[in-house]
Parts: sequence; C-alpha cells; structure tokens
Amino acid sequence: MEAAKDVYFNGVPQPVRVFDCMPLLPLLPEIFPTWPFEVRESDPVAPIITVCRERREYCLSAPWLDAPLRTDTEVGLFADLVVDLIHAWLEANQGLRCLHAAAVEYAGRLVLFPNSNKAGKSLLAAWLMAEQQRCYGDDLVALLPDGSGQAFGVPPRLRLPLPASEPGLVEYVRRNGGLADRQCQYLSSTLPELARFGETRPLGAVVMLARQPQGPAELVPADPAGSLRNLVYQHFMRQGSALEVLNGSGHLIRTLPCWHLRYARLDDASACLRRAFLEGEQPGFVVRLAPQAVSPASTSVRPTVKKRSAHRRRTSTQRFVRCPGVLVREEAGEAFLVQASGDQIFHLNRTGRAVWELLAEPCSEAEAAGLLIAAFPDADPALIERDVVTLFVALRKNRLLQ
Repeated sequence: MEAAKDVYFNGVPQPVRVFDCMPLLPLLPEIFPTWPFEVRESDPVAPIITVCRERREYCLSAPWLDAPLRTDTEVGLFADLVVDLIHAWLEANQGLRCLHAAAVEYAGRLVLFPNSNKAGKSLLAAWLMAEQQRCYGDDLVALLPDGSGQAFGVPPRLRLPLPASEPGLVEYVRRNGGLADRQCQYLSSTLPELARFGETRPLGAVVMLARQPQGPAELVPADPAGSLRNLVYQHFMRQGSALEVLNGSGHLIRTLPCWHLRYARLDDASACLRRAFLEGEQPGFVVRLAPQAVSPASTSVRPTVKKRSAHRRRTSTQRFVRCPGVLVREEAGEAFLVQASGDQIFHLNRTGRAVWELLAEPCSEAEAAGLLIAAFPDADPALIERDVVTLFVALRKNRLLQ
C-alpha cells in the first residue's frame, strides 16, 4: 500500500487525505490552477475529505455525505472533489454563502446565472469565455458579505457530447480542452478568461436561463417571487444556514435586477447579454398576466377547475400540529418555513400558508380539506384533497409537523 499524502488547500484547515492513488496528485493543477495547495506527508490532523482507490473505483468520503461517492474516472472524482472541497471551505468560513450558478463579468460586475443542473449554464459560460468575457465559475460562486462574488478558479466542466448545433463551441473546446473522460470535458486551466481563485467583483444582475428550440434571444424581466424561489433553492446549504440563505436571497432580489434569458443559440444569447450589460441597452418589458387561482396545497399555479372528479381520495383523520421552533418568513410576497438552526427551507403558496395557519392547533388532512373545499366551491374537491394530502406528507417528511 502506498503511503498516504495530505493536500492542504488555502482556506481549509483540515487536509484532503489521498490513499493508494498518488497519480492523482500531478493532475490537481489542472482542476485547481490558482487555488493554492500544498502536498505533505500524512500527519495526525484528521482529514476533512478522504480519497482512496478500491479496485477500479475512486472512493471519496466526507462527514456530510451519507455514503462514499464512487466513480471510475479521474474527471468524475474531480467533479465530486470540487463540490466537497467548497463545502469544506464554507464550513471553515462561516458567514459566507455559495450559489449554484455560473458567473460572468460584464463591465466590472458579475452577472449570475443561477440554474439547476442541465440548464445550459456551463455551455453558455464556455461560449462567453470564447468571446473574451471573464468567467468566475460555471457551477459554484461564493457570495461575500460586501455584495461581491468570488471565484474558486475551477475551469468549466462540459457534458459530452457537445451539441452539434453549436459548431463554434465545439471548435473552441477542441482547441482549449483540458482533462476529459467519456462523459465530461474540462476547459483548459490556463485560459486567460478564467478568473483566479479569490478574485472578486461586485454583483450586477441575476439572469435565469430558459433554453428554447428556436427564436431570437431576449431578456425579459423576472418576477421577484420566481427569482426568490430560484435563488433560495440554488444555494449551497450547510447546517444552520436556512435563515442566512433566505435573508441573503431576499437581499439579492431587492438590490439586483432579475431577468429571464430566452435563447436558442449561444451566439444570440451572447449578443443579447452584450447589448444589455456592455452597451447599456435596456432590455424590453413584457405584459404581466393576472395571477390565476392557486391550488390549495401545491406550490404551482393551477387554474380554477369546475369539473368535479368522480373519484375522491380519502383523507386521514389523524391530527398533527406544527413542530416548535419553525418560523414563517415572508420575502417578495412568498412564504417559507425555516428552522433557525436547520438547513432546510420549505416554500408555501398562499393556500399552503392557510393550511399552515390551521396547524397552529391540532388539525387533520380531512379537516383542512373540508375547510378549503368550503372556501373554494368552484374547485374540484378531489384535487383539493389530493393537494392537502401532498402538503401534509411533505411537511411530515421535512419534520415540520408532530
């Protein structure tokens, strides 16, 4: 068995301990080109992350993981290591937050692209780099108390195969590719458009991506409530950070313009962003429709339904009440349940909020559904019952009821 090595990364007091996979060490600069680190002989300090080789797989363990992460390629391992190393960095730098987002600099400010996986933010970030925009991350960016974003210096990682409909991007990656396996391709760690670890810029705007099959690219205003929900659930959560994340997300939507970018092609998206954030052109507004009736328990919007279902689902008569210590916080007209010392945030729509008010006293699914059926006589009672059951199940699963 090879001797273990410890890798100390700047800002993380405990090491990443590597067993039986020393060939990984020379590859670290490809993924962490500007994040300072030092390789040492293993010492008595307990590691925060361990990496070992078991047969043909790499195995990564950390205290916050329910089970070790396993992968059979170096690229897959580094993808996991980046996320968990940033988790460790956040644990060591309490008070800072991290957003699951790409971040690109325009006119000295960062435009954040907070989207879930497979939304296209890495492809867009890579293309913007090809057009000489500076990238502060394609997946995770740190948010600092002074209202700026900080880069971790990790090059974008793109899923393969690249879209054949974007030949310019394919050629750019061919000329500037880094480590790759059969599923993913990193960009080169030496590109000048990649911001260095620790570089910061003030935040300028939030842009949520909406890829469409065809049509011109356009920026349209995003409503504060939708922007808030997006930001809340794209935060990198750690234990005890729920209130911090909710407060920080509310501050972002109050202080930054929020947009939707609808686009089919990367070059059109880039031109649209350039006009808006470099040339000072004001994006157009769209007419807003009046809100429709909100279903009793779900977080989605549902129109009023007059047709009554022939099948009714039986609701439980078991009573529940709110767990102590659960807080209701309102931002941008949206209601969220949080526990001050927890790391979970639960969104309620208007009628879900009404059910939560009922749960101040012991209340059952059947009682809540009956009250809502009376309050919404034109709605389908079966849909109300189903939604109430769904809400109670979710509240219990998240340990918000007792």
